[in-house]
Amino acid sequence: MPPAEEPQERESSLFQEVLETILLAVVLFVALRTVVQSTVVLSHSMDPTLSEGQYLLVNKLAYKIGTPARGDIAVFHSPEDHDTVLIKRVIGLPGEEIVVSGTQAYVNGVHLAEGYLAAGQSSGHWGPFVLGEGQYLMLGDNRTNSNDSRFFGPVSEETIIGKAWISIWPPGTIYAGTLALATTVPAP
Repeated sequence: MPPAEEPQERESSLFQEVLETILLAVVLFVALRTVVQSTVVLSHSMDPTLSEGQYLLVNKLAYKIGTPARGDIAVFHSPEDHDTVLIKRVIGLPGEEIVVSGTQAYVNGVHLAEGYLAAGQSSGHWGPFVLGEGQYLMLGDNRTNSNDSRFFGPVSEETIIGKAWISIWPPGTIYAGTLALATTVPAP
């Protein structure tokens, strides 16, 4: 029969287990916060894709191991106020010429088919604008109600936090970072 543990040894063992559990929780929390961030949609600028009050998880590694792609929904610091976080769609990539006319966006003279926009939106005329190295044009899906690159200019790569990844609130909303990507089609 094995010898019984002394009460002091059991207390020491229990203390060690609790300490290890707390340490593991802290390490996991810090690791998770460097990879994923939560954010909330604060306006109607991404209607109909994202709704005001919707909570999202942001993949902060997406653009550390890759680069933003046209159609991605990106989270970034506002060029006007670094403390403000914005959520917009990537429309223009570095080196591209962008023109927005009415409901139509053109990339290097080619019409951008944007199936995610609400019908009948008009965003006036903007451009042409040529993006520099490391610059992205970000526009809201609700062009008639969006403070975006048409007003504050291009977004630099270093201000981009990550890619909108998963909707976590409210229940029943579905967004898994892959909705209705933009595609280019030849201009008529």
